[in-house]
Amino acid sequence: MKTTSILLSFDPKIETVSGKPFRDGLSSIAVIGETIWVTCDESVSIERLQLQKNGGYGGHTSFRVSDYVSLPVSEEYEIDIEGIDYDGNYLWIVGSHGLKRRKPKSTDKLDKQLLRLAEVEKDDNRYLLACIPVVPDKKGLPTLVKKHILNGSIFRAACMPFKKGTNSLMKALSKDKHFKDFLHIPGKDNGFDIEGLASYKNRLFIGLRGPVLRGWACILEVFVTEKNGVLILDKKTPYHKYFLDLQGMGIRELSFQQDALLILAGPTMDLDGTISVYKWKNALQQSSDCLMQSKDVQLLFDVPHGSGKDRGKDKAEGLAIIDKSVFIVYDSPKNTRLIRNTSVKADVIKLA
Repeated sequence: MKTTSILLSFDPKIETVSGKPFRDGLSSIAVIGETIWVTCDESVSIERLQLQKNGGYGGHTSFRVSDYVSLPVSEEYEIDIEGIDYDGNYLWIVGSHGLKRRKPKSTDKLDKQLLRLAEVEKDDNRYLLACIPVVPDKKGLPTLVKKHILNGSIFRAACMPFKKGTNSLMKALSKDKHFKDFLHIPGKDNGFDIEGLASYKNRLFIGLRGPVLRGWACILEVFVTEKNGVLILDKKTPYHKYFLDLQGMGIRELSFQQDALLILAGPTMDLDGTISVYKWKNALQQSSDCLMQSKDVQLLFDVPHGSGKDRGKDKAEGLAIIDKSVFIVYDSPKNTRLIRNTSVKADVIKLA
């Protein structure tokens, strides 16, 4: 596989909720023409970067999600956006939908460290599932709008109503025999944790980092319709469940390549290890719950990740298709990827 490094440059004046640089926590990516759209897991916005003459991406513009759909709580609380995708009309967005366990701080006394490790938090903004219309601006660049009319059809920014740490999808899953017991477990403990989204002609696929059930990862195809700015979950068939044998790994990101679904897979929970890209051929032909054996899901290649002194770094989180190549962005990039104070190297890997 031929790998090329591409430089992504961010505006230092634009900050995340926590003040964490965007380049240090990239969690998803989508491609629209000569722009890429990325998210950081500690933000409440979506970032657009434009293709530059040097082949990199810059001209950073930030779009706050709350300008298009309502959030249940203050923007002080991250959305933890873990998946975005563009389907020709909308940019789709999904939060992690998961609980989080607090991290012990080594500077605290033991009793306080133990107390933090026992505390589980629910951030309401994480339960976002939304779509926002995309149209060209005066310069021809794709931009987000609340409402757009095209050939008599109305496209509105819409989201699935959510508050108090739930929405209609989570309510449906609370009765599901595979997932109901995992909704009360933090994502880093193999609890319910969304990481990955792909949309194709009104079909919406959501990847789960967890739970992984005896080695089987899951993709949910969720059925929603938009009505007056609201995403309504189908009552008769809210979703299909596609279980895939990915050698014990969870799903980090999804992206369509025609009717095939490319899957970025990696360790679930808070583990560090192998990250791979798989190809599920004819994914769009699936129309009911299924189990896909390892022979039905093709391993394309492994993605290098941090090891040794760089253990826990270079965690591939976002994947998109550009022509016949895979565009990958990383959370916690190694120092060798960091350029100056605002830029980071992503990878473009040519498919065989």
